[in-house]
Amino acid sequence: MEKLEKMYTIEEIAEMTSVTSRTIRNYLKKGLFKGRKVGGVWRFTKNDIEDLFNNSTFINKASDIHKQYVYDFLDTRKKDTDFNTSVCTVLDFYCDSKQISLTLFNETIECLGESFMNAKIYYEYLESRSTARFTIFCDIMLMTKIINIINLQIDHL
Repeated sequence: MEKLEKMYTIEEIAEMTSVTSRTIRNYLKKGLFKGRKVGGVWRFTKNDIEDLFNNSTFINKASDIHKQYVYDFLDTRKKDTDFNTSVCTVLDFYCDSKQISLTLFNETIECLGESFMNAKIYYEYLESRSTARFTIFCDIMLMTKIINIINLQIDHL
């Protein structure tokens, strides 16, 4: 029996990419993002998400948002976290190609399972540096798990 491919909603894509669901809908209208309606609800495959990650308009917007999240984390006047002990880290990994870095991201998210919902994890590929960048916000225990998962994934690439 063939395994069904996981489909993502607009809200899940918005959470995953750090852009608003409105922005995702605008990308759909402009043809910058593709998906399909299933039962009247927009759904997206991993391939659809990969295509979005390859869109330069999206990449620039997401990169600026990720940087602002780090600045907000460092701003002592703002507390935008539910964690008692919160960690913000930026992990850079050399990758031979964008496809390999995207595989690293997808496999990391898959390994995290439901734990993914307790963290904010943003991904981008820095072409000029051949680097996969993960910007992560979560509690310290989950951060340890995420780093271990990423290291295991890197060993298998």
